[in-house]
Amino acid sequence: SSGINAEWPLRPGWFPKLIKLLGEVPDSQTDELLLSVCNDLKGEQKSFERILAIMKDDRTKIKANVKAGYLKNAYILAVNKKMREEIVELEKECEKQGDTQVREFCRKYLQHNKPPA
Repeated sequence: SSGINAEWPLRPGWFPKLIKLLGEVPDSQTDELLLSVCNDLKGEQKSFERILAIMKDDRTKIKANVKAGYLKNAYILAVNKKMREEIVELEKECEKQGDTQVREFCRKYLQHNKPPA
């Protein structure tokens, strides 16, 4: 494992330790490492936003929002980036998590934005 779980969730000084850890992995693995801690950030919005701010890839940001339970944020990001595939995935996730409101947003978006024939 990434070695961060001993500090989790959110012991004092966790953020600098995370940043140090990020310096030790290749850039290509940064988002993956950040994503791995998002499950532990449900209800910790400030901490989650700090992590999200470091992420580079939009798809990873969407996944992170889903993992942390911020489905509406994931939806807004996917729509802004016109990421239809992510919205299809998000709709399934809303089904699993019982979020009928965001699921409905996804369905409406998908109805109005059909894939190119």
